[in-house]
Amino acid sequence: MLNRVGEHLGQVSLDRVTDITAVPGRSWQQVTIALAGGETIEFEGRGAVHALVSAY
Repeated sequence: MLNRVGEHLGQVSLDRVTDITAVPGRSWQQVTIALAGGETIEFEGRGAVHALVSAY
């Protein structure tokens, strides 16, 4: 999961992130990162993705 996040967040300044949400699933969770300007990044994450979301 962190590799997939890094593919996107490595190119996006964190000050542009307005919200991060995760929808629980059985093994993979759908994660949406909302950016200033209305753009979104969507991917699937596993494991501690909820810890990442709550830390934000």
